Amino acid sequence: MADSSQQPAITLVTSPAELGKAIRVARGAMGLSLREAAERAGVGKRFALELEQGKSSARLDKVLALMAAVNLLAIIVPLEEAMAALGPK
Repeated sequence: MADSSQQPAITLVTSPAELGKAIRVARGAMGLSLREAAERAGVGKRFALELEQGKSSARLDKVLALMAAVNLLAIIVPLEEAMAALGPK
């Protein structure tokens, strides 16, 4: 049985708040401070904080850089395939 304290392998993100939470959880799992994650991504600490808080408008290049800094990757999948792969909640 998987440890429930670990981040799930796949997280369905459908809102800025969910994306922010996923980034925050991944950063925490890596033991990085907000400043450290921002530095790794080449973005400002304020940008990282606002993104983690669910800011609804942000530059995509900076979002992708911050995701990469905390070992996350955006993958585009048709909705039907994603829902089938994730199964019922």
